Amino acid sequence: MQEQRKATTAVTEKQPYMEIIKKAFPQLYNVFFIFFVTLATFPAVQADIKKSSPNFFIQNGEIYRQILCFLTFNIFAMIGSILPSYYIWPKKEYLWIPVTLRFLYIPLYLFCNYQPIGIQRILPVGIDNDYVYWFIAATMALTSGYFSSIAMMYAPSTVPEHQASIAGMFAGAALITGIFSGILISFLWPWLVSHVGY
Repeated sequence: MQEQRKATTAVTEKQPYMEIIKKAFPQLYNVFFIFFVTLATFPAVQADIKKSSPNFFIQNGEIYRQILCFLTFNIFAMIGSILPSYYIWPKKEYLWIPVTLRFLYIPLYLFCNYQPIGIQRILPVGIDNDYVYWFIAATMALTSGYFSSIAMMYAPSTVPEHQASIAGMFAGAALITGIFSGILISFLWPWLVSHVGY
């Protein structure tokens, strides 16, 4: 009877949610920002990047998009998700550095031959090499899969073991918020390339 009361007290005990968020915040930021950058560029921008070079080995525009956008992303994101099983870098306190640097993928994609349907592009194309664009697409997908996996693993380890499941739930919320925010901001890119030039 006494053990049952203890169990009931443990279940009904209020969790210090703000304290958990504070401890887990660096990893929650990482999870949010990884998915924000990924969804800000894929598939909204990538699907509208057209072939730049006439001598690129893929001639058909539809196949170009399917391979350099969808197939590339899915294959390299899967590889990135598998890699943490073999090697984890960086340590949890430094993960925010490469995660934040991933923001550079947004302008890199916009300087590729991004041609949204029905939009007159003003921003000059700065990256007109299809192999460079393919490299950008592959590394973006690889880092998305890799860093998201280790950030989701790190998040529960930032708090005591009995609070790990709650930190994991907050990481899930950060993931959803990052996806939603990335999709929302992707609607800005057609306007940006059609109104900003130099």
